[in-house]
Amino acid sequence: IPQWLSAAPVSGRLYGGESAAVSVNLDASGLEGALYPGEVHILTNDPDNPDIVVAVELDVEGAPDAQVSPTSLAFGDGYLLLPYERTLTVTNVGTDVLHVSDILVNGKVVPDLTASPRTFNLLPHASQAVTVTWTPSTLGAFFGALVILSDDAGQPQTTVPVTGTGVAAPHVVPTPTSF
Repeated sequence: IPQWLSAAPVSGRLYGGESAAVSVNLDASGLEGALYPGEVHILTNDPDNPDIVVAVELDVEGAPDAQVSPTSLAFGDGYLLLPYERTLTVTNVGTDVLHVSDILVNGKVVPDLTASPRTFNLLPHASQAVTVTWTPSTLGAFFGALVILSDDAGQPQTTVPVTGTGVAAPHVVPTPTSF
């Protein structure tokens, strides 16, 4: 009997003219989306029917499930107009292909924040690294977010907060100006 299939009781005794119900349980937990064939064998001491085979099929409808790590990105201080990168990992912990249709930027200054790649597909248990680039264009605090759109039925939009602070680059003035 396959792991996803169980029957109870597993043994018993019947006298002439008696019958007994056998409960068959199917458990799709952790299975990928597919059609699973199986059999229940009822072994008897009947010489005409020593092995009664009952065919069982389990049709599992897979479901993608997106998981994002880390759940937020903090860039800290960044000099104006210089790009800074962080990596965001999207993992499909589900049992069917995950389709990420876009990664949108929602924040204070949209051109400051980019993500690449923005669209991709992930097989079950696969991951995709996404490079997030922040290029501060103004002084001060930056509060933005990435919104990951996918076909994860339980959470079709995953929001990842992004923070940083744009600071002025140091200005060096040599003294004396000549030697």
